Amino acid sequence: MRRILISGLLAALIVFSSCEQEPVNPGDFTLQPTLEVVQITDTSGTNYPFAIQRSIDTTYRSGKKGKYIELDTILLNAARGEIQIRVATNARWLAPIPDFQGKIAWLQTQISSGAGDGIIKARLSPGLAKARRPILANQYIYTRDSLVMYRVIFNQKAQNE
Repeated sequence: MRRILISGLLAALIVFSSCEQEPVNPGDFTLQPTLEVVQITDTSGTNYPFAIQRSIDTTYRSGKKGKYIELDTILLNAARGEIQIRVATNARWLAPIPDFQGKIAWLQTQISSGAGDGIIKARLSPGLAKARRPILANQYIYTRDSLVMYRVIFNQKAQNE
């Protein structure tokens, strides 16, 4: 009997104490989404410099502004490993696995979505013996609403380079 009474009091305390606070707004949804590729590195510590090849701004009928940014091709080392792409954003983002048009996928995105600042990780297969990759990896990174989109193009050195 005593156990039932204590359990009942505890349950009542939980129910009444959990209803005290008013829900708060988790953020300002009127802000324009931002997304920026900040750094590209690999597991060996190599920092890959990059430059914007082209940037296109657009305005949709709804009045929202969109942006498409394409980076110059980044030449990765031939060793097997992992690359990390650091992004700075105030929005949810996606980074789907690149399409290799039916060929062997030599770059496989492992972390492909997130919210806010984050790191996209991709596994890297070893380079070919005598030549660079015939199919480039087009890694797209974009906000959930697709208002900001990056296209990062990767190639890989051959083993004998």
